[in-house]
Amino acid sequence: MRRTDSTLFAPYRSMGVVCSDVRPVIRPNESKVSGVYVASGTLVAVMKTCRHIDRYIDVGAKTKFMKVLGDYLIIIDEENGIRVFNIPDGQKLLHMEGSKEFQVTAMVHPSTYMYKILIGSSIGTMRLVNFRSGRVIHEFSKGFDAAITVLEQSPALDVMAIGLANGQIILHNIRVDETICKFRHEKAISAVGFRNDNKPLMTTADIGGDIVVWNLEKRQLVGKVANAHRAAVTELYFMPGEPIMVSASADNSLRTWVLDGGDDMPRQLVILEGHAEGVTAVQFNGKQEILSSGLDGSVRKYMVNVDTMRQKLGSAGTMSRALAKKKHISIESVRMEPVIDMAIGWSREAAWDNVLCRHNWSMKDFSKMLHYLVRLQQRLRFHRAETLLLLDIPLVSGHVDKFNVQSGLFVKTFTKGAQVEEKMTKKEKAKLEKAHESRITALTVNSRGSELITGCSKGSLKFWQVRSASVAVVDTLCRRVVRTFDSVGHSVNALTFSSDGRWLLTADDKKYIRVWELSTSQLIDVMLFDKPCIGMSFNSSGEYLATVHKLDPSLVTYSGLAPSRWANLPDLALIKERNKPDQPARKPKQAPFFLTAAPTLEGFEFEVPEENEEETRKTLQAKRSLLELESSFSASLRAAETVEELFEVFSCLKKMSVSAIDFQLRTLPEELLPKFFKMLTEVLKTRKDFELVQAYMATAIKIHRSSLWKNEGQGEDKDELLKVLEELSIEEEHVWSDYDQVMGEKAIFVWVNKNMYATHVNIRALPLDYVPTWADSCVAEIGVNTFVIDDESDEEWQQSDSLDPSLVTYSGLAPSRWANLPDLALIKERNKPEQPARKPKQAPFFLTAAPTLEGFEFEVPEENEEETRKTLQAKRSLLELESSFSASLRAADTVEELFEVFSCLKKMSVSAIDFQLRTLSEDLLPKFFRMLAEVLKTRKDFELVQAYMATAIKIHRSSLWKNEGQGEDKDELLKVLEELSIEEEHVWSDYDQVMVQNAAVAQWVKNALL
Repeated sequence: MRRTDSTLFAPYRSMGVVCSDVRPVIRPNESKVSGVYVASGTLVAVMKTCRHIDRYIDVGAKTKFMKVLGDYLIIIDEENGIRVFNIPDGQKLLHMEGSKEFQVTAMVHPSTYMYKILIGSSIGTMRLVNFRSGRVIHEFSKGFDAAITVLEQSPALDVMAIGLANGQIILHNIRVDETICKFRHEKAISAVGFRNDNKPLMTTADIGGDIVVWNLEKRQLVGKVANAHRAAVTELYFMPGEPIMVSASADNSLRTWVLDGGDDMPRQLVILEGHAEGVTAVQFNGKQEILSSGLDGSVRKYMVNVDTMRQKLGSAGTMSRALAKKKHISIESVRMEPVIDMAIGWSREAAWDNVLCRHNWSMKDFSKMLHYLVRLQQRLRFHRAETLLLLDIPLVSGHVDKFNVQSGLFVKTFTKGAQVEEKMTKKEKAKLEKAHESRITALTVNSRGSELITGCSKGSLKFWQVRSASVAVVDTLCRRVVRTFDSVGHSVNALTFSSDGRWLLTADDKKYIRVWELSTSQLIDVMLFDKPCIGMSFNSSGEYLATVHKLDPSLVTYSGLAPSRWANLPDLALIKERNKPDQPARKPKQAPFFLTAAPTLEGFEFEVPEENEEETRKTLQAKRSLLELESSFSASLRAAETVEELFEVFSCLKKMSVSAIDFQLRTLPEELLPKFFKMLTEVLKTRKDFELVQAYMATAIKIHRSSLWKNEGQGEDKDELLKVLEELSIEEEHVWSDYDQVMGEKAIFVWVNKNMYATHVNIRALPLDYVPTWADSCVAEIGVNTFVIDDESDEEWQQSDSLDPSLVTYSGLAPSRWANLPDLALIKERNKPEQPARKPKQAPFFLTAAPTLEGFEFEVPEENEEETRKTLQAKRSLLELESSFSASLRAADTVEELFEVFSCLKKMSVSAIDFQLRTLSEDLLPKFFRMLAEVLKTRKDFELVQAYMATAIKIHRSSLWKNEGQGEDKDELLKVLEELSIEEEHVWSDYDQVMVQNAAVAQWVKNALL
């Protein structure tokens, strides 16, 4: 995901994404994988380790299909041109121009056909192309009735499986250009696979997620796995010589099937999946576990440090899968609305449910709780709790209700506390029964479950004692607002505190995440993303930050309605026909026991209920409305002139039931079809209610297909209808191209807190109006929405310049490099052994020795002349009158040269620095203290200057305290020491003032209540 650089956070990994609508590549390779080729925009990235990009290949156009054959990289671009590149050096070998008439929709390399590829088009024709010579070898004269969507090589040579958009699967011999056999699906074909373990089976899949098994010898259907995936299947692959099949789908899942039964039907073996739709909330459970909820209605668990550890807690429904299967009810019809938020509590986790969202879950049993906590005649708005013994649910109306999570029973309602008197009006009584006058927007409970805090849309906070439900003051301790942040963005989507309570993170709808330091109320970091963040969570130790992001406003969004409100709409007539009773209802022979009846001569006579004139009138009105020529929906659609009025008509259609929508579309007059499709086009432009538009459009086209397919129109009405349909088709194509980007929101992004690992993080206050730009991005653009992130840097940390030249800065070296320098001689003296080492009585077992008359004699190792020479040189260097440091110091004449000598001294070890200072001659002391004075003037390396100065004064104190000097040298030393003393006093005065102020602020922060 595209992002700008951050001072505090570094990208760690993304979780939850398994596969997308891009077809996965599975290639059995005997040799080691040398690289992965990834197409993005107009570039192809060559990745050696699937993480670091080695080089790029500039294609010049967007890639549609790509295939690797030996040392050739074959690319078909969006302009239907064929480009061939040499893999070793990336040079372009061939470019064949494409045409708009032949839109390439599928590509395959036929087995044993050297340097040839077979391509299919949207008009149902195929071509055999030699990509080495750049010639079309053969264009198949026999075309097909629909667009070619899949081309797959069968185990038999020359035989190809061709999948079409109309649901047909054709086995075709490309050598003789003859069709062998045909099979058919209800929907467009998206994948084909062949079993290769001597069983003549073929599996096919369509865009609806169904997988079908065919017997090629008998040319008949073996069986069908309905709803194997929730979206189009993009790949079906059989392991070589094994009855194991892998299926991939755009629903973010990868499934492994085994065909080991006698019926040759696939049985699910392993499933690897993430959220089928966007992630809505994320929450850390401890240090490593992440819980996420999504629009697909599921709650999942991931592990930060173990990529293979992922679990699905389940999908929410009004009944269990087993019960729905027993009652022959579709799973989609009982699925509940998507999860929009969740919270975790840790009280009695082993015994009770401890994860709350729109539904209830159990982390122990990984199942949905049996209680549904819903207040009658109210709509659940938002709920969040830290302890789950008693659950508090806020509502849009301003009520706060309390439920027992263990039993699911209602406990109490939090009210304003005043007594309700009989003289009060209903409005006044209802006002007192509410916790807030406006809708409740936030709620939290303390860790003990004793105090509840609620907030409303008017900005007021109320504190409640959970047991007594009484109202407390705004803040129970300091009774005031302690922090106010105004520049948090346009509209805050998410808010979280760091685990240590030092930082506050806010995410807005303008794609920014801001980090605030609570102790100073300063903005310390701002991150910019290409998608707005809608959820954040820190783990308990503060190492990781997890974020989830939603789609850009320009991308498509769903309505959030349950699938039962729209999924079965196109097939509703078929469902009603199938559910018709086999025979009409018969008249009962005798009255049921619960109906009152009186015996007569002719048998029993039931009591006739009294007629209700009101109900009879409503029934007659309903029957009369059905006989009217135009329904209310058609009348509203006819009267709609502006875009806003069309949106209102669409909103009314959304509120209807499935049967009512089907009735309205069936009774829609033919002259209103242009306006109806115009309404769908306008809604489609807003990128909202995407699935509803698809369902309504498919149903209307299916019902009125005879009117749409007429060759002769009705003058202007027909021209208008064609114009609207063309506009709808173009907008549909644009939306579907944007819909490919939905995959980004299914991921959970984990970021590492640099403070936990880096040796130094430069945290400084930023202006409140600071806004990062994409020019500050730490990633390089490859293509559209594709970037490379370099997470690792081997460069050592470099000390940054001070914020103000008058301030004192440290060197950043570890205290072990300078803190013990003045007392190093004392430390060495203390660490000396109490007695010298003794000669061992016998040789250790690992030394070779031979017995002699006098005892044991060890083998004398061979002399190494090189090591002996180095040892002698080292000993000789110790006996020299002047060390290398002293020589460099003596030769330094300018300030820059003194700085270089000081830098050399910094790089030495503590023992080496001690040795250099001890061997320093008296005539070099003035220049040494001059060097320290010059470094002190820069206000840098403050602690090193203090340590070196204290050590030198301690070692050479006898020379410094002599009364008689050596002429000019003594005068120069006194002059330098006086200058050093004055500079030291200036630095210490500034340093002491800052230290006292910082100590006071630190003490206040420790004692202050934030």
